[in-house]
Amino acid sequence: MPSESKQAREKQKQTYQGAVKSRRNLLVERGVDKVRIPKDPHLKHLQAKLRKTTKRLNALAALEKQKEEMALRKQQKLEAKTEEKPADSPEQGKKKEKKEKKKEVS
Repeated sequence: MPSESKQAREKQKQTYQGAVKSRRNLLVERGVDKVRIPKDPHLKHLQAKLRKTTKRLNALAALEKQKEEMALRKQQKLEAKTEEKPADSPEQGKKKEKKEKKKEVS
């Protein structure tokens, strides 16, 4: 179930949480010792799926945060460029004057 959708992963997480609870309740009803309940292979499998889904949700959240930060940086960079870019800097004007003088002399 490699789903990249956050909603799908959240639904999977809820499903696995319910399955873990129901499995534990079933084992308790059957009278299994409290020491042996965590060793149940089916319960271990469900818990592993739950951990995997939780990790994927955390990764998706980190990716969303990173995308937002990158968009913000990009916007700030564009704003900084537009603010720093003068119409004609004094240095460029001097260079143009020197070139014009050389052309007139020639």
